[in-house]
Amino acid sequence: MRNLTSIPTEPGKSSAAWIKKRSRIKVLVNWFLLQCGEIIPFTQKKQFFYRLMGVKIGKNVQIMPNVFFDIFFPEMITIEDNVVIGIGCFIACHEFNPTEFRYGPVTFKKNSLLGARSFILPGIIIGENSLVGAQSVVHKDVPDNVIAFGSPLQFKPIQPKQETQSSNNIQQPSSDLTQTPAQVEKEIQDNLNSRVEISSPEKVQELQ
Repeated sequence: MRNLTSIPTEPGKSSAAWIKKRSRIKVLVNWFLLQCGEIIPFTQKKQFFYRLMGVKIGKNVQIMPNVFFDIFFPEMITIEDNVVIGIGCFIACHEFNPTEFRYGPVTFKKNSLLGARSFILPGIIIGENSLVGAQSVVHKDVPDNVIAFGSPLQFKPIQPKQETQSSNNIQQPSSDLTQTPAQVEKEIQDNLNSRVEISSPEKVQELQ
């Protein structure tokens, strides 16, 4: 369920309902700052202008060129640490239909990624560690640790990385937490000694 605030309007006047919440001068200044941010090619330097608009940006954030931030409610956009926003994305904090104007916050949780040319509707949360595929229309909240893609939006859990077994197949020490450091060291040494014994010339002849 999206987090939206609604303003009813007369038919044909919904697109101008933002005037009830924002001054024309403020919107014009936001538009100018957005253009400045788009001109700057460096992903870190352009964030200076987005912050002046009111966008909340965390640490280690990467924003690619031609990203459009809502110029009416930029202070409702929150980007947490380590987020990547791909080229040409559109992040909206407002929408309207013939008789209603709606607006709401957009939040990017830590370590999330928004693929190129994706469209984010107002009132959306992108979950922590989640990835949104390119050219996706995000019309509902994205849970943590998923891949979101397509239109209509679909979710696929991100599978945790499987630990690979060591190629030399050395027996791992016991995980018994009651062992003393000396016992663990002796167990490791016994494993290594057994491998040396098998690889000795005398033992190889016996095996042959």
